[in-house]
Amino acid sequence: MTHRCSECGALFDDPQGCWQAFGALLEREFVDAAYGRVHHLTVTTYMLQHPTRLSRRGWLEMRELLRLHLRDGISVAGWRSRVRSGGVNSAKGWKIKPDGTCLNAAVGWPWPITVASIALEDPEVYGEQIQAWAASTLHEAEQIPAE
Repeated sequence: MTHRCSECGALFDDPQGCWQAFGALLEREFVDAAYGRVHHLTVTTYMLQHPTRLSRRGWLEMRELLRLHLRDGISVAGWRSRVRSGGVNSAKGWKIKPDGTCLNAAVGWPWPITVASIALEDPEVYGEQIQAWAASTLHEAEQIPAE
């Protein structure tokens, strides 16, 4: 039986297939630095396609971080600095994690590339796939109204 992820629309044989596929990518990124160089894109892209895992503001901030990186060339170090200084914690008034708010318009969006599209081939091909997934996701995410 085929199962469709209710958030990104990817098809898997297992109901937990989407989360398992994401976990497999993370595992490879943590054990092999050649794969890990795109970790920031993997996590951000997956989370944008799974908006119930984020607060509404967290989703909007992740979309902005992805835009800054892909379009404006902000470095990974600049990305991390922005997250730290941007108040991504409840002490500064908001959380990136679910807090009862969600960008509902993003749930079930028809993403053309999903985690199911990514193959754990050689690191160079993997990096290219993650870059394409991130760019496609950003393009789509920019079409989603902030409500």
